[in-house]
Amino acid sequence: MRSDMFPASSFGKWETVMIVEEMEGEGVPKSDAAKCNEAQVEPLEKKGKFEEQGMKAPSDVSQQWGSYFVDSQGSGGGGEESQKLTWCCHCIHKYSTMAIPSVEHIA
Repeated sequence: MRSDMFPASSFGKWETVMIVEEMEGEGVPKSDAAKCNEAQVEPLEKKGKFEEQGMKAPSDVSQQWGSYFVDSQGSGGGGEESQKLTWCCHCIHKYSTMAIPSVEHIA
């Protein structure tokens, strides 16, 4: 991820758009354009490879690892949790101008 954004942002001083599929797994709603394209492209009888095997989609939130963007850490003795950005989220925030879940969001 960093190898994709870092050179363009740091050396080229370009504005970058990062496509982060994990955003859909974390609840970012689909745009109207994405819903429209999905309805037109997908035939009714087509099934994804993950549906038939009972597997989760790759962008689903992991129960083992938690969020891709925020890490929740409990304090030693109390009930309050502090939230910190993950390394991935930090890189997205630092090196990309905009992050979107799919190309259809800007179509």
